[in-house]
This record gives sequence, structure tokens and C-alpha cells, in this order.
Amino acid sequence: MFGLFRKEKPDRPKKDRRTSVDRGILVFENTSDVIQAENVLKKSGWSVRVMGPPPEIQSGCDLVIEFPLIEELNILRELDNVNIAPLSVVPVTAPLLTPVDLFHTKDFGDYLMVRAANMKITVEKKA
Repeated sequence: MFGLFRKEKPDRPKKDRRTSVDRGILVFENTSDVIQAENVLKKSGWSVRVMGPPPEIQSGCDLVIEFPLIEELNILRELDNVNIAPLSVVPVTAPLLTPVDLFHTKDFGDYLMVRAANMKITVEKKA
């Protein structure tokens, strides 16, 4: 009887559920290196994405590149060919090492706060 009033949920595409074991992050000294590395790797067909670093990583800039860990040597070789070297390569082995999304929004009614990495912007909504 409990299921009688339950709404059917629409079919949603499944999210890409990567396990933490198969992902790693590249930590760079500055944002310029992150952008250059991302461009080089994406042009070469690698599945990478720019994320915010996990709180446990205290070195480098406010961006990291998440990549398939199994491809670590090939990706490092690709970056070495264009003289871009990460400060470190960290396997995502625990939930606390998971990179964070860069953009977050919070609705305060009349105001909307948008956070991009460590920058916060509050905007007044127009009626």
C-alpha cells in the first residue's frame, strides 16, 4: 500500500560513476600551466577535466586536472613533450581526495551567490 502513492520517477541519464581508484589529479604551480595542459591533453583526445583541488592538497594553484589514472605515464609523457610539468600526481584513493566542482550557486531569495573556485560573487535579482 505504501508504494501506491509513490510517484514514478522519470528516466534520467545515468551519471558517469567513476570509482575513485581509476582517477588521479595533476597539481600544477599556476593556473596558466593548468590551462595549457588541459588544452594539450584535450587536443590529443584525453578524457580530462579541470576541477578545484581537494582541501588536503595545499600546494599549487586553485585548479587541478582530473584524469584516468591508468593513463598516467602516457599523459605525463604528452605533457613532457610540450615542457609542462605538474608539481605532483595524486591518485584519488579516498573520498577526501576527490576534486571539487568549480561552480556552486546558492539562492537567497532576492540575491544569488555564485562561487567559482575561491571567488564569491553575490548578485541582486531583478524582478
